[in-house]
Amino acid sequence: MAKRGSASKIFFALAAFGALSQALSLVARVRDSQTDFSVFYRGAVALSQGAGGEFYRAIDAPTGWYNCTPPTGMGVLYGLTPLTPTAAAGVWAAFNLCLLGVGIWLLAGIVKRLEQDGQAYESSFLWASGTLLALGSSCIQVGQFSVLFVACWLLYVWAVAMDRKWLAALSIALPASVKVYPAILAGVPEFLRRHHEVARIALCLVGLVIVVPFFLYGPRSWELAVGFVDYSLLAPGGRVADSADPTAFSNQSIDAVMLRYLTYQEPFHSRAPWLAHLNLGASQVLFVANLVRLAILAVTAFVTSRAARRLTDSPVLVTLLVMAAWCAALYLILPGAKGRYAVYAFPAFLPLLASAATRPHSKWLCLAAGLSLFLLMQLGPDWLNALSISIAAPIFLWTFNLRVLARRVPAFPPSPILRPFARDESELDSQVRCRGN
Repeated sequence: MAKRGSASKIFFALAAFGALSQALSLVARVRDSQTDFSVFYRGAVALSQGAGGEFYRAIDAPTGWYNCTPPTGMGVLYGLTPLTPTAAAGVWAAFNLCLLGVGIWLLAGIVKRLEQDGQAYESSFLWASGTLLALGSSCIQVGQFSVLFVACWLLYVWAVAMDRKWLAALSIALPASVKVYPAILAGVPEFLRRHHEVARIALCLVGLVIVVPFFLYGPRSWELAVGFVDYSLLAPGGRVADSADPTAFSNQSIDAVMLRYLTYQEPFHSRAPWLAHLNLGASQVLFVANLVRLAILAVTAFVTSRAARRLTDSPVLVTLLVMAAWCAALYLILPGAKGRYAVYAFPAFLPLLASAATRPHSKWLCLAAGLSLFLLMQLGPDWLNALSISIAAPIFLWTFNLRVLARRVPAFPPSPILRPFARDESELDSQVRCRGN
């Protein structure tokens, strides 16, 4: 136990050092204008100078990347526009480090309020905190919004535990207003059968998507919203279509992986001519990839809603487990999944690390957690990413979290056959749980 405690402290210290070093790296890289934050900052400056809907049609000149962040998301950086790029990057890096600290504090509060398995989550707390820092460092290095989103999702679980209804709604609505795909998690309260929260989330979204942009941009807000939808979401050459491009080895999304193995993509296969592949049509493969995404969402919705319906005696734990499963699903279906977004999967590590802290054969779970962290952060060589091995990590985390939820729900309803052999209702419940496991 002492060795395990020392190992967790060393891991936490190394992860904290890594997060700090990546924050400093962001400040240094901004000078070369080749980071995500550079694009965000230049976009915010352009909007502060009066750019309209054509902003989303333009491409960032130094990088050649799209301006694809919604108006509300650009508004997050609006206050940094008076600063120099280097100073703005320093403020943004410090803000993200603070968010990581807030995330650890929220996680501690959640663990204290768990109705079940609190000891398991407490035993793995340092490992979980180090994992958050490690995954967050990949995001901080490029200046993405990912740490903000994960802090909001942890805040949601904490707010549910504290019965802070409006805070819970805001914590789900904010990520969905800054970028599009976190809107998937707006369905989490519905799957938890917390129907009253859905209306609050809708009201928060209206305020964040309509009122806040109008306050920042004035009459231009409608033009910017239309430009974002037209050029970023619907345009054939927009960001959504570009996210399936398998050329970048770091892209480990479902469609990119399927295109590498099932089609011939000249920009990619010229860089990796040794990779065996089929020659199917790209459009058919992308259609199947989207069907796979829909299947993942459907299975996640079924398992999480079933668990929330049957497990009503542990609302905080169930909220955490449902959030973990949906975060794993979100990263798995994410277009353009890269290491900079890997922190999205952090909540999915929590049940895994808690299981590793308490189960007899924990070495295999520890190995799985470490390997998943390694793959999600894409720490291996380029040839490993070209093989798309990293997609195994979100697949494993997704299936593991669904299994954790499914094992907590009896597989069958209470049977009359069991009742004559049970001395009391508690024994009957025990027999039913055994059948469920």
